[in-house]
Amino acid sequence: MTDDPFATLQDQKFIALATYRKSGEAVVTPVWFTHQDGKLYVWTGSSSGKVKRLRKNPRVSLAPSDFSGKPLGDDLTGLVSFPSESEWKVLTGLFQSKYGLQFSFFSGMSRLRGQRDNLFLEISPAPAEPLRQ
Repeated sequence: MTDDPFATLQDQKFIALATYRKSGEAVVTPVWFTHQDGKLYVWTGSSSGKVKRLRKNPRVSLAPSDFSGKPLGDDLTGLVSFPSESEWKVLTGLFQSKYGLQFSFFSGMSRLRGQRDNLFLEISPAPAEPLRQ
């Protein structure tokens, strides 16, 4: 048994990542991810809707999914933070190792379009909510 709740995602290609609007409504997006040391990492555009929502509410739910976001397993919860740019080289290597030419293609296309505004999200397991009495 492992203390890493994300270990079950290790062999998956996609997760359905749910971020939350002010109203509490979930917005689900299928994303690529990597897993290292009990945390998940996602690569996304810095001006994406999910990043705007996460800056206001870092709580997420996620589940293994297919490429269209259809869940393939149980939901997990997490908290998002934004790793410093000094960590990006290592994270880029993790994505390169997992997704190979696909990652190279999409990151290259992003640079060709002048979109140098990508960033990484770090997802840590969310602590259990305290029981209310």
